[in-house]
Amino acid sequence: MALLATSVVFCFAAWWFLKNPPPTSGDLLDAARRALKQRDFQRALKIATSIPRESVDWKQSRLVAAEAAIRSEDQKTALTILSHVPRDDSSESVLAAFTQAELFRDSGRLTDALEACQYAASHSPDNAAVQERLAFLYGVTGQRWESLPALLRLARSGTCSLQELAILGDTERPLEYRDFLEGCQEKVPDDPLILTGLGAVAYSEGEPVLAREYLDKALSLNPSIVSAHALLGEMLVDSPNASFSDWSSRLPQGADENPHIWLVRGLWARKLGTLPVAARCFQEALVRQPEHRRANYQMGLTLHALGHPASAAFSDRAADLFELTGLLDAVLRSEGRNEPAVQHIVSLLEKNGRYWEAWAWCRRAGTRYSYSNWAQLSFKRITQLAADTAVRTAPDHNPAVGLDLSTYPTYLTLIDSPGGISSEAGMEPRASAH
Repeated sequence: MALLATSVVFCFAAWWFLKNPPPTSGDLLDAARRALKQRDFQRALKIATSIPRESVDWKQSRLVAAEAAIRSEDQKTALTILSHVPRDDSSESVLAAFTQAELFRDSGRLTDALEACQYAASHSPDNAAVQERLAFLYGVTGQRWESLPALLRLARSGTCSLQELAILGDTERPLEYRDFLEGCQEKVPDDPLILTGLGAVAYSEGEPVLAREYLDKALSLNPSIVSAHALLGEMLVDSPNASFSDWSSRLPQGADENPHIWLVRGLWARKLGTLPVAARCFQEALVRQPEHRRANYQMGLTLHALGHPASAAFSDRAADLFELTGLLDAVLRSEGRNEPAVQHIVSLLEKNGRYWEAWAWCRRAGTRYSYSNWAQLSFKRITQLAADTAVRTAPDHNPAVGLDLSTYPTYLTLIDSPGGISSEAGMEPRASAH
């Protein structure tokens, strides 16, 4: 009898299983999404996290679970869930990384936010929201030159805001991020990128002692922050006891790609009395960033002092860049309503081969000043010019490209001599360990 009863129960169970199979991972994912839509966030979280890792729907379930946690105002749980999504180049991993970046930013963890956003941006280069956030994170942490590729992508997509166009137009303009950074520092006191950003703000506001405190601490926590080294080097130029060799020896790998590093090397060379070295350094800065306002100005002065005929080209470009700064300020003050200033900005950008920026301004002008023929005509003309170049400045509009200063010594001559100035100042430098 017992055997018969067991058989009956087993058969009934088998029949019930066939008639009512357990939900698939897809069924569970759909149920979690329905619960999310119904604002039953805890149920959505519970269902989504029940989907096993081996399921094809597992990564999607993590995104749903994270959204449920975020909407329940449980950022810690959301970050934990998202941290389990592997960086495998999938669309889910990109969305998970970008969501992490937003959560890290909200919690003041700017170093973590930038790392996550860099991953998302590298795998989603045409996503305007990702590029906008990447540009912001670079800018707020004092890494202004690193923000340019993201800003240029926004300009080329036609989604650049007025403020972003102004930052792209004048990368050296001061930004008012102190309140935001101080709020982040209260949450994360030892984030090196927060400290770098605060150092940049303090320096721009005329507080060099405070700026150096921030930068020294940032570099003690993370010696690889190139922008912090550059700003610190610029401050040390005016210090009577500072050594170029000491500063230079601490630069991390990749520092040579930063135009601000080359500007600082040039400033050091001017201070030490070696104008040919300074010229070589300013040229390196301008090959990398033709729109570097101070490098153009310094290059013009230096070449003029050396009697070089190319000095006028750089002085003229510096004058254009200074004028552009004033025009951008005027447009921002008017909240974009100063049409003559916008037209002049377009003219200056086109003159200097910055076609994509000019195109973005024309596109904006065509919408705001639809009655103006100049905006439409300029847009048509510049669209063709921009189509022929993928970079910020057309190479044939950069006077630093092709300028032969090979007979001038390089900055390494400043390291060769204990006194800072090499005895071989008119020759190519000897090999250096740096």
